[in-house]
Amino acid sequence: MSDRLAEDVVAWRELTDPSSITPAAAPVSLVRIVPTALTAVQEHLSRDRMTEHIGLLFGQVELAADTSPVVTILIAHPLDAAFASSTHVVMQRDDWPSAWRRLSSRGFDQQQLVGWYHSHPGHSIFLSTTDLQTQALWFRQPWHVALVFDPVSLDLGAFCGSQGRRTPMLILDEDTRSFTGL
Repeated sequence: MSDRLAEDVVAWRELTDPSSITPAAAPVSLVRIVPTALTAVQEHLSRDRMTEHIGLLFGQVELAADTSPVVTILIAHPLDAAFASSTHVVMQRDDWPSAWRRLSSRGFDQQQLVGWYHSHPGHSIFLSTTDLQTQALWFRQPWHVALVFDPVSLDLGAFCGSQGRRTPMLILDEDTRSFTGL
């Protein structure tokens, strides 16, 4: 991976006013996820519990001058991994435009790219050195999310920003619009 990839991705779909967020901005205070997106992540990553898999996360970022950003994940979109093993998966920049076209054709083109997800089959929840490099190069904003799911232990964790800070996560109850802690 190179810095050029990160520039392409960040420029490709950015917040309306990216100048309001800088690397020194407050970390994300909360990551929320709707049940349909969580189910999509879990089903995708549980299909093969021996190999890592990867996908993109789309949703919304709530920015306010006096509070930390809150990210809401609305859509999880799987990517086909050309190179994957039990401890490694490669995200290819060439997969992103096709993912965006598929989302646009389904009416989801107004959603913000808020991050990525991948599995750690049997390895627990953390960001590896490679994951941290991916986060720093491709997902530089403080509100960018890296979601990690272990399909063996069924553990799930959210990490935000270029340094991959562990962030509290809530599941949105779509029926009552309330939140359930994860």
